[in-house]
Amino acid sequence: MRRFAEGMAISSLAIGLSLAGCSDGPTGDANVNRLVSTAWLMVAVHTDQGTVTPAGTPPRIPSISFTGEAAGNGIRLTAHRLTGSGGCNTVFGAYEASGSGALTVSDLAWTEMACAPPEVMQVEQTFLHAVGLARAYHVDGDDLVIEYDGGTVELVADDG
Repeated sequence: MRRFAEGMAISSLAIGLSLAGCSDGPTGDANVNRLVSTAWLMVAVHTDQGTVTPAGTPPRIPSISFTGEAAGNGIRLTAHRLTGSGGCNTVFGAYEASGSGALTVSDLAWTEMACAPPEVMQVEQTFLHAVGLARAYHVDGDDLVIEYDGGTVELVADDG
């Protein structure tokens, strides 16, 4: 009987630790839902050459929004389009996201206006390059991090 009780205690501890590990972040469905239900403003782009931050105030801060509908299990999306601003130009494209954090952007395009000051255009180019190379994302409350080959893009929920 003692062995059974010890075995149950160990099993309970293992299950508890497993569940605790799962509670750090949102579930797959919640991760995708938060990605899609929020407009995101750029905070910084971290590159191999350093960190780039917005060169202006709204509306010159790059932003992005993801749209889509849950497909079946809610972890993959259909009608997945992204729209936004590079800080000067309108941005649009397609993406695929999964609840496990995979993110791929495709057909990324933008209008071709020139804006002043020149720093706005430099930030926009860095932002668009990074978003176009997206390979993963992570949502944590009001923060979104997009990983790409070469660095990360930090964004924050636009509450305005």
